[in-house]
Parts: sequence; structure tokens; C-alpha cells
Amino acid sequence: MSDSFWQNSTAFDREEQYEYLRFIAGNYLMVDCGDDCIDYIPALGIFDHLQTDVPMDYPIPKEKYDGNKIIQGSLAAIGIDSEKMWHTIRFIRYMSEDKFVDAHPLYPSMEARVQKLLDAISKDAPVIRIEETGEEGKRGKLICKFSDEGLVGHLKALLREDIELNANDPGFFGSSFDPNEEVTLSTNAQIAYEAKLYLEVFARFSTDKDKPKRTKGPSRDKVLLTSRLLYLTNLTTNVSFWDGRDALKGVISNCQNDSAFETASSKHWF
Repeated sequence: MSDSFWQNSTAFDREEQYEYLRFIAGNYLMVDCGDDCIDYIPALGIFDHLQTDVPMDYPIPKEKYDGNKIIQGSLAAIGIDSEKMWHTIRFIRYMSEDKFVDAHPLYPSMEARVQKLLDAISKDAPVIRIEETGEEGKRGKLICKFSDEGLVGHLKALLREDIELNANDPGFFGSSFDPNEEVTLSTNAQIAYEAKLYLEVFARFSTDKDKPKRTKGPSRDKVLLTSRLLYLTNLTTNVSFWDGRDALKGVISNCQNDSAFETASSKHWF
């Protein structure tokens, strides 16, 4: 790794201006190495790319952010440091681009799939069906069906034994992805994801908790502020995100029941 990477790593760990950014990294990008060891390598990779390879006007010129009186007024009104938030905005956008644009589908580990099957057949009086592959949206031809308690019990024991036997196999417990397979997910999913991260920062660091929600000055509505930041940073071109909070609330509501689609990016792994 280059000298600049280690310099950026030191800045990431120590500099006050990255406080909010570290909070997001700690919640979403830490890797558990075992024996109480936590590794920030994915976060450090993203941070290093931002500092060395990504234009400083990403996702918008900082002058546009600094000069927006509505955004700056709302940040000040809820007690959020504008400079810290700028670095966090860049970090969150790079995180979400990594996750939602030209990313690699991440497949569940074999352990997760075996456990899912074990959980399914551990329900009361399960019935196991084996079918041919049918047309899209239709069931295939039934090949056989099992409900015998003895057989189901034997299958459960075999699955539990398989999990125990592979307890030390990283290939069994680790997720996998194909570096040659890429997927781009919906912009709405990305909007909902970034909004969640912004709102977590505001919930953790804002200092306006005891102040009245309504004010004649700058808005302290954190959902509205989040919506405006997403518009200002060009994740959406829908002006409704700037004018009010309903557009963002609608996207969040529509995305909250979506099955989580996990992805991976090799850009920030070393």
C-alpha cells in the first residue's frame, strides 16, 4: 500500500473533521476479524479513493454546497457542523455508488442457505415438495412430496451436522461474488439508502432535540433537509425533493418492504 494510503488512514482515524464519516463507517463498513478485532479496511479504501482519485467537486462543487443558504441555515439550526457534513456527504455518495451502480451481486454463504433450509423444515408439520422448473410465474410438475416425520427429522440432523462439520471453513460461511457479473440497482433504492444514512447522522449528532419543531427561522425538519441534500447533490433531479418532504417519504415507504439485495465492490478492498 502507498504512503498516501497510510497518511489518509491516519487522517481518517484522528482528524475531527471526519467524525460523522467515521460514525457511518463504523455502522456499515467495519469488518469483524475475530478475537475482538475490528478492521476498517473497506472504509479506508473508500476514504483513500475519495482523497486521491476522486475529484474534490464530487458529488457537486463545495462552493455550491457552502453557498446554499437554505441548506447551511438548516444545518446550523440543528447543530450540525457544515464541514464535517460535507466530508460525510462525499463518503455516503461514494458508498452508495459502490453499492448500487455497476456492483457485483453478493450471494449468501452456503451456511446461510443451509440454515434457511433447516429453519424451513423445522416448522410444525412441514411438507417438502420437489418440482420441475416451471414457466415464469407458474409451478412446475410435482416430482415428489415428503411429510414423513422420521425422514424430516433425519434431514434436520444431517443439516445440523453439516453446519458443525464446516464450522472452520471460510468458504462455507463466507459470502461470494463473481467479479465478472455486474448489476445496477434502482435510483429509488439508492435514494432510500442515502436518506437512511443522513438521518442516522442527524439523529446522532444534532443538538436541537429540546427545541420546538416549528420555527420562523431556518427549517429544522431533518427529513426535509435530507430530501434537499439529495436534490442538491444531484442524486435526483425531481424538484419535489427540494420543495417538500413528501417525495422522499414516498420513496422510503415504497422501498421499506423490498428484499435487501446485497452487493459487493472490489474497488475498496486490499
